[in-house]
Amino acid sequence: MLTKMEERVNNFFIFRIETLIRISIHHPYLRRAMNNEPFKNEIETETDIDSTLTAIDKAFEEIAESSIVKMIITGSGGPENNEITEPGLRFVRFLMARSESYSSGILPNLKDLKCIRELARNFIKQAGTPTRALQLMYQNS
Repeated sequence: MLTKMEERVNNFFIFRIETLIRISIHHPYLRRAMNNEPFKNEIETETDIDSTLTAIDKAFEEIAESSIVKMIITGSGGPENNEITEPGLRFVRFLMARSESYSSGILPNLKDLKCIRELARNFIKQAGTPTRALQLMYQNS
């Protein structure tokens, strides 16, 4: 039996993997592979593989960023003053505790979507990878 947290994490990753599959199907390399079409030459194939990996990396970053932005909005009310949830508030507190600017008394504007996105990007950079950032987000929410 899975705990609620484990179930939430599993559902999150299943949704994200399905999203990546939908994105990757439209990539030329994967489309040719699925249709069993022959490749023109090896050099083009290597380039296609590199561009596919780059596209998947970018997709992971965008997925992580959007998830973190949503969590920040649920913890701060966001630009539209939505209802604040307990897990979201815990995550926002965690972000503030990690923030260098917070220790010097400067708080980000959590009512501005640009500031929220920037905070999410900085969090991903500090965590090192989008996967690690998501893991930290779920552990601290």
